Amino acid sequence: MRYVLAIDGGGTKTDVVIGDERGNIIATYRDSASNYQIVGIKETTIIIEQAISNTCNLANIHYSQLSYIFLGIAGADLDYDFNLLTTRLSPSFKDIPFSIVNDSWVALAAGSIEGWGVVSICGTGSNVAAKDKDGNTGILRALSYELGGLRGGNHIISEAMHHACRCDEKIGEYTMLVKYIPVELGCKNMKEVIYKRYTKKISNESMNKIVKLVFNLANKRDLVCQNILIKMGEKLGKQISGLICKLNIQDEKVPIVLAGSIYEKGENMLLLDSLTLSLRKAVPDFELIMLDLPPVAGAYFEALRNIGINVNEEIAEHVRASIALFNGLGGEK
Repeated sequence: MRYVLAIDGGGTKTDVVIGDERGNIIATYRDSASNYQIVGIKETTIIIEQAISNTCNLANIHYSQLSYIFLGIAGADLDYDFNLLTTRLSPSFKDIPFSIVNDSWVALAAGSIEGWGVVSICGTGSNVAAKDKDGNTGILRALSYELGGLRGGNHIISEAMHHACRCDEKIGEYTMLVKYIPVELGCKNMKEVIYKRYTKKISNESMNKIVKLVFNLANKRDLVCQNILIKMGEKLGKQISGLICKLNIQDEKVPIVLAGSIYEKGENMLLLDSLTLSLRKAVPDFELIMLDLPPVAGAYFEALRNIGINVNEEIAEHVRASIALFNGLGGEK
């Protein structure tokens, strides 16, 4: 029996699975972030090495029994990134063949068994990747806003903070954010929030609470929060439709996989409604697919393909049957 190991490394967590060639998941593991642009290449290497070791222990197999390792890594955007990651990580894999791709591709593989379509990831950051039926691909650079990117949840946080600060100075539209951001961050008022954020005494992890707050306040009819979500949805829709048109598949029924925590929140539909409307202007027919498997499942499918296994619906069903394992990823941090 052959075994493969799959990794989905992101900006908040790293998910790992080991499965056999028949689609049976043997072990799952979760560790902390491994996007080297966030944690640094040294920490990424440490996280990947210990994640592989711990998952093998959970699976009760020796490292040498692995036939392939497939990694989808956030932050792997340019040639420079791939060269750095390959150079630093390859000693960890010893003689086991491996592939490193941007994490967008494993999310697409998890959501579209047909192997083509578009994936839009919106979590801590965001990205869009597309593949047509002939295998032609396109992917956004997913860099900073200054370099053409859209920062996902971080964009929502920035917009919320911007409008809360303007409201606090009484030069902007009123928003309940001015009252509830301090509560979420354990501060007395916006003045304290601003001071602590300016002096880096509030962590990025704490700031992530603001994303859920924006969705909740949008449900309470806060116009500023509603507009943040509407504008975000429009931007995401334009990213997706732009890449679809670039590959010239706008006249086909395109499967569009939505992945990431922003799409999963679901407390308010304004973002998705805005995204859909924006898409419809350029792409007449498409199917939105909410990812029902974690992206690491896509990395597992790609690992199987690399050892010559035809990934079909039967194998996908085997993986879906293991969904409870994914929901309670062993060793979670």
